[in-house]
Amino acid sequence: MTNQHNVAVPVVPHRLRLGVNYPWKNYGWDFAPPTATGRDRPGGLSEQGWWDGIEADLRHFKLDLGLFAVRWFILGDGRNYGWPRETRDGWEFDPPPLSPRFLEDFRILLQICSDQGIQLLPVLICPNWCAAGEEAQGPNDTRCIQGGRAEALTHSSKRERFLEHVLNPLLEVSGRTQYRSCIYAWEVMNEPEWAEQDYDIERAELISFLELAVDQINIARFKSTVGFARLNWAEEWGDLGVTLLQFHYYPRGNRLPDHSVVRRRSHPSRECILGEIATRVDLLPAWPGEDLPVLPAGGEVIYRRLRLIQCKGYPAAFLWAAKPLNIAARRWLWGWLKHGDNARDWSDGRGGVQEHIRRFTRGQ
Repeated sequence: MTNQHNVAVPVVPHRLRLGVNYPWKNYGWDFAPPTATGRDRPGGLSEQGWWDGIEADLRHFKLDLGLFAVRWFILGDGRNYGWPRETRDGWEFDPPPLSPRFLEDFRILLQICSDQGIQLLPVLICPNWCAAGEEAQGPNDTRCIQGGRAEALTHSSKRERFLEHVLNPLLEVSGRTQYRSCIYAWEVMNEPEWAEQDYDIERAELISFLELAVDQINIARFKSTVGFARLNWAEEWGDLGVTLLQFHYYPRGNRLPDHSVVRRRSHPSRECILGEIATRVDLLPAWPGEDLPVLPAGGEVIYRRLRLIQCKGYPAAFLWAAKPLNIAARRWLWGWLKHGDNARDWSDGRGGVQEHIRRFTRGQ
């Protein structure tokens, strides 16, 4: 860029706010005790120990790493919400109200976010909510039913009851004066494309559900979003009425476009965020357009890619991930809380990924 005297003027990159996917403490069991027993928290944690651990993690994210928000899956595949009924033709599900304990636990999480000065991006459900119901082992020797709850999305009257019994009460807690500023945005569903592709849910039914939920979030005056797995799918599904666009970037050969290009193709007034970007360094091939003959080691890759995202103008990106505990998610596990900065799969011998995140957040 030059001024009227043809003197080069340095371009200051757009500030990139960095968050992290802290998707669950124990997937599907984060709020309220396991429904089958009413015992204490999964994994044998005491009530106070459970919340102390979460508070320590969020403090670390905010104060040590300079992160501004966490993205957290609330219901996941539904295993701790209601019980589908097995029938001759499959599973039948009628959405019940959330328990007072569930809502109180969500309130406690918001209070911790408020105390630590970090925001929350809650994600209501995941695509495996729509999987065929399957009995599985829960914490503390309890049983649970994974999936089997697609009717809450596809059946019109059940869809309305689900939103009334679940989303509305969560929005009411979120909207209390002392907690409203804790919410960065409300996300209806993580990667809904997989519900269509893997579980044969009709896209039109999913879109109807998403639009209704987004409308309720907008009425409650929160930013609304849906976490699409890829940009092209987000564009194919339409805007759904969201006020915050979102897609996840695991390149797979797709070049990351400029933020301005994404907005121009959708709606110029809406920002777009990267809800997930990979951070495990042994699973990071060169990004399309990355003009590097040899990738730098370890966490330096993360630093350079954060700078790339920043220079492309995105307002926020969320690292994947701090504590994914299910097997499928471990492909992108940092291990920073379990193993510390010397974890073999993400340390480069010069401070590791976390050090490069500190360098980025403190150097902007």
